[in-house]
Amino acid sequence: MKRILVLATGGTISSTPQKNGLAPGITIEQLSSFFDRADNEIEFIPTMDKDSTNIQPEDWLTIGRQILEHPKFDAYIITHGTDTMAYTASALSYLLNDLKKTIVLTGSMDSKET
Repeated sequence: MKRILVLATGGTISSTPQKNGLAPGITIEQLSSFFDRADNEIEFIPTMDKDSTNIQPEDWLTIGRQILEHPKFDAYIITHGTDTMAYTASALSYLLNDLKKTIVLTGSMDSKET
C-alpha cells in the first residue's frame, strides 16, 4: 500500500461553475471523490486556494515545506492551475532536489463550448 499526500493549491481543477464563470469553491471532500483509493492510503491538505496566475515564489516555498513536513508519504500529488504549473514544477525541482519520492503536478483546463 502506498501513502499519498494530495496538496490542493487552487486553479480550475479546484473550481466550480459560478454565475460569471469558474471560481474556487470545491471542497476537499469533493476533490477526494475523484481519487481511487484502491490499494492506496490518500490524505488531503488544502494548502491554498489560488488562481495559478497569482502564485508567487513564497507559495512555492509553502508547497515545498508541506512536502518536507510530511515525510511519511511515498508520493505527493499537487493539484494546480495550468497557467503557471511549469514554473511551480521548476521551482520544486530545485527546492526538493534531494527528495527521492514521486511528485506529480496535475491540473485541469476549462472546456468552453462555443
